[in-house]
Amino acid sequence: PPKQQRRKQRTFFHFTTDGDFLSDVCVSVYVCVCVCTRAAAEDPGLKREALDVLDAAAHLGLSAVRAWAFGDGEHWNALQPTAGQFDERVFKGLDFVIAQAKARGLQLILVLTDYFPPYGGLQQYVRWSRGLRKEDPVCAEYFYTDTRCHAMFERFCCAVLLRVNTYTGVMYRDDPTILAWEICNEPRCKHSSGVPSEAMHQAWTSKAAAHIHRLDPNHLVTTGNEGFFGPTSPGRLCD
Repeated sequence: PPKQQRRKQRTFFHFTTDGDFLSDVCVSVYVCVCVCTRAAAEDPGLKREALDVLDAAAHLGLSAVRAWAFGDGEHWNALQPTAGQFDERVFKGLDFVIAQAKARGLQLILVLTDYFPPYGGLQQYVRWSRGLRKEDPVCAEYFYTDTRCHAMFERFCCAVLLRVNTYTGVMYRDDPTILAWEICNEPRCKHSSGVPSEAMHQAWTSKAAAHIHRLDPNHLVTTGNEGFFGPTSPGRLCD
């Protein structure tokens, strides 16, 4: 049609499983993302909280729940208290969450790290790489160009994706209960010497996605960003 008659069009897509449409609804409130730590708790009330979240999601007809599959450093019920070392009790908590989600017909989007520090994330990898203490100031952006951080994260991904669930006997990478792996929660890369440095974040994201796909060709991989990186919003590339 003539240029003046053209209209912008949006393309919509839907996910399917064995030909069946999934509802376009996912829940990710804060108590949801922490179900792993609660499921690993010795307090039965906290374990019950994890089940309450899954019960509520199923009752509301939701199709997926987004949850942390990590926890790094000196944090309560951390999955990875030190680099490359894992708390089996917390891993069993994650096993439990996956098994219980399956029992309720739910799928999970499992997040592998976080830009923000409450549960360790990028800053903790930088601390491990540079031998910094918990109280030392650190910049998450250092992670993107630190190959030691990359190697630690990739080893972490191997441990998670290749784990065999102690409740179901299914390796995570083969489990259809998992809808997708999310590389990082809300990643961003701020100015570097006054120059937008989002390219550093994008380069690492591509590297991490390729590593995850090599380990697991069966699942979706998402970036976890909030949608503000792109040519229509160049001013936010460094936000």
